Amino acid sequence: MFAGRSQEGEEAMVKGLYVPAHDGEPLEVRDFDGDAIGTAVGGLMEAVDVPPLGITVYVNEEGLIHHLPFNSRVSFAWWYYVPQARRSMLVGGAVVVGEPDIDGADTDIPAEALETFTKPRHWGILIDPGGMPASGVMPDTMLNHVLRPLIAGRPQKVGEHRAIRQLLRRDGLGAVVGGAVDGDG
Repeated sequence: MFAGRSQEGEEAMVKGLYVPAHDGEPLEVRDFDGDAIGTAVGGLMEAVDVPPLGITVYVNEEGLIHHLPFNSRVSFAWWYYVPQARRSMLVGGAVVVGEPDIDGADTDIPAEALETFTKPRHWGILIDPGGMPASGVMPDTMLNHVLRPLIAGRPQKVGEHRAIRQLLRRDGLGAVVGGAVDGDG
């Protein structure tokens, strides 16, 4: 179900977070009703629950068909908290609200989930090249610039390569940065 109904039968608004597909666009806290969620995602809505965060993520149900851009911020959160979802991806703009109440109506996004998405953090990546030893990684590839320092126990060296710094520097939940990318060690 979408945004709930008040006791007077009017459609209730829920506090949610709009997450654009493009990492460079800011996140927006908004009040949503069912129509506003559909408008924000650009069409029919598909609900994706992320129980450990207590949220539902709405995306465009036909996003893959229409080749909408990959939404790394909501996809990475979904993959992290629901590992069995890692073979799927979420595309297009997304709306994050609280999980449905007992009547199936959306609720406000929990404060902890809102902070997870909006508070800048430093994140890291663990890349598993299929059991391949570091010496088996082709020299002078971007992957090698990431793997060698990680395997050697020097993650701060990951950020020394300019192209890697550009690739790894992000804000919010989409953040994927090594310790020294921002110079903090």
